[in-house]
This record gives sequence, C-alpha cells and structure tokens, in this order.
Amino acid sequence: MYKFFNIRAIEVYAFGGKYRGMDRTLDTIAHAVIGMSKLSRDKPVSQMSYVELINYNFRDAFLGLYLTTYDNNLVLRLIILMSRISKTPPDDLVRSQISAWIRNMLYYEHRRRGGWLIPEKEDIVKAKGDVATKAIIKGKKYAGAIVLEPMPGIFPNVYVLDFASMYPSVIKRWNISYETVKCPSEKEQGNKPIPELPHWVCNDRKGLTALIVGLLRDLRAYVYKKLAKSAQSELLKSYYNVVQSALKVFINASYGVLGAEVFQLYCPPAAELTTALARYVLSKTVLKALELG
Repeated sequence: MYKFFNIRAIEVYAFGGKYRGMDRTLDTIAHAVIGMSKLSRDKPVSQMSYVELINYNFRDAFLGLYLTTYDNNLVLRLIILMSRISKTPPDDLVRSQISAWIRNMLYYEHRRRGGWLIPEKEDIVKAKGDVATKAIIKGKKYAGAIVLEPMPGIFPNVYVLDFASMYPSVIKRWNISYETVKCPSEKEQGNKPIPELPHWVCNDRKGLTALIVGLLRDLRAYVYKKLAKSAQSELLKSYYNVVQSALKVFINASYGVLGAEVFQLYCPPAAELTTALARYVLSKTVLKALELG
C-alpha cells in the first residue's frame, strides 16, 4: 500500500492531490484520505507499557487495513482494475510508475495484432527526429501549454467553458501516435496540422496510441461518468466511480509519457505536436469568444 500511495499519478488523479507535498507516512496519508491518524506518542517505544504498545500497534494495523477496505474496498478495486487495463500483475503495478503501465498496455496491443514489431526507443528518435520549438519553462524540451493572463475588471454574464481531457482529446482527434507522426509515406507529408511545425501526421490508418487513449477517454466520458451519476444504488455508484477514476489515471498520463525520455515509446515530435495543437485550439477558442462578445 505504501508504494501504491507513493505513485504520483495515483496521488494526483485518483485521490485529487489530497496528500500532495506532505511526507508520505502512514499518518499523513491516512489523515488526508480517510480522516484518521496514528495514536500520538509522547515517550520512546522502550518506555511504553504493554497496553500502550498494543493500542499503538493496533491503530497502525487498523489504518493499514482501513486504507484498503474503506468506501467498499476502493483501493483494492482500483489496483485490480488498473492491473487489468494495463496488463500488469498487481504486485508489479504497485511497485512501478504509470509509464510502465502504459508501456505494458501498448506492448500487449502490439503483440495481439500479430506481426507488429516493438521498436527500440533509439530507433523511434532516429526515425522521427527532434523537436522544433524551444521551451519557455527551464528544464523542458519544447513549448508547452499556454497561460492566458486574465483581464482585470468586473464582468457580468460570465460563462464557463471546460475542455474535457484536452491532451487526450487532441491525441484522439489528430491521430497522434509514434508510428503516425512523421511516418515514411511521402504522400502524407503535406498533412501538417500546425503549419509552423515540420511534423506531419498519417491518416491512412489509426495510430495505436490515438486508438487506445481515445477509447479510454470515451469510455470514461460517455459511459462510466454518466453511469456514476445515474446509478440507483450506492454500491453501483461506488463501482462506477472506481472505474472512471482508474480510466482518468490512464488518460491524464497518456500525453506525458510521449515526451518522457524514460518511456520506451518516447517520441518527441508527437509530444510537441500535442501541446502545439492544444495551444492552437485554446487560442482559436479565445478569439471566437471575443468575436461573440
């Protein structure tokens, strides 16, 4: 459990960053997630009586158990469900980061198709080339998200527009995958989603990443989120919420692995194109909003 709660994607997407920035201890995680803490201790263990030791250890054991069983075994069900989605055994899942889960999921799909070779990371980088933009944020490899400064003032009739899973939606919509971005087909080289970038995308077939990320995104948005809201029983509502939380972990991390050097299917142009298209969509939306007043 300790290793599972330490996985950053679980902390951010499954538990909403409840214990972000804290020391990862049984006390802080239990307090943040289930609202319970360890027993306080005002003297060394060697000076505690047997009764005090029993109570102190019992609370620790209870917290460990309750973290796995609260809310109808939420954590255990999350682990099993993500293990099934990623094709990763539970004992491996809790000891690895989400990039390994996504790698296993994509490798499985390669093998299942028969005749698909799994490329080496170095071969992908050699074939696809490097990025074409410069990062604004120090330590990044290419231009990332755009941040718009709000205009000061008081505004009536304000509307909220939210992009549901923007990067995964971009990956699905523009068919972004390591094998479709800058593919060898000469006739597709004019198909550049962003004219300023030298990256083209082949649309003569569906990219594996775009297919899987799009499927998981649509399952969450159009099936399980709706089921979680409409379920009649608390048991079913809890189950559907677990499913949509597990899917959220995968789809929100799917873009990040494309631009992570540790990822075995690392493809810098694919990651760069994703952020560029997101900037394009956001900028166009702002211009349209201004046009509409």
